Amino acid sequence: MDTGSLKDLIGVYCRLRLVSVPDQECCIKVINTTTVKVHPPDGYRIFRNGDGKTHTMTGSPGGGGLLPCCLDMIFNSIGSLQAKQYVFKLDDRNGIEVQCDVDALLERQKLEAFQTPKTPSSNWWQIDPEITDMINVQDNCKVEVDENNVYSVFVSNIEIYNNYIYDFLDEGPFDPIKPKLSQFQIFHKDQNLNMYIAGCMEVGVKSTEEEAFEVFWRGQKKRHIANTQLNHKSSHSHSVFLIKLARRGHLMPVGIMFYRTES
Repeated sequence: MDTGSLKDLIGVYCRLRLVSVPDQECCIKVINTTTVKVHPPDGYRIFRNGDGKTHTMTGSPGGGGLLPCCLDMIFNSIGSLQAKQYVFKLDDRNGIEVQCDVDALLERQKLEAFQTPKTPSSNWWQIDPEITDMINVQDNCKVEVDENNVYSVFVSNIEIYNNYIYDFLDEGPFDPIKPKLSQFQIFHKDQNLNMYIAGCMEVGVKSTEEEAFEVFWRGQKKRHIANTQLNHKSSHSHSVFLIKLARRGHLMPVGIMFYRTES
């Protein structure tokens, strides 16, 4: 049987069932024999301001949302297979350079030599009490991964508003009275046609609670302070938290997987 004769063997059908309760609202209207129109019930809010998109992503005290659950899944799965710092190095074209263990060790030693000792009160990774109850790490929340690979996770946090891109992870001075965030205007495409922002800060993270979600939460607090500048309640304002998972095997080139959350 040739390929052409198979085209008519597959059909797509839409079955409609009458509402079972007399007062139940119908959300589908039949336009003709090939078209139906789906509409939300009266008073139903979706993709509007205040409809719970941000709450769904971040969660609330006592229960985490999709983002912390996603991060838990990643870190539980890669576990002890995480690469040491500077084994993966990001470039400014959305690519990754893989260094040998010796070069990575030299960079770590150089960083430690110039790093100012931090007190517990000044630790950048000190957990914000506001998010402690949003993170409930489930050890059984994981997937199987190739143990012949090593992995690293990098995150970035930006705001897109009025054709400008604001970097929440910029470490420059931030004035809460007259907030001004780093601005970028141009999206670029890498060799795999993935969109990226040149110059956007990306941070390597090792855990959900102590680093990754804390990075996101700090960005959200900065977003709230800069409310006048960004007007995050506007439908033209989009907050994007990008998770980049880098993978390297013993006999394979580096691979990058992207996870994006948007509110």
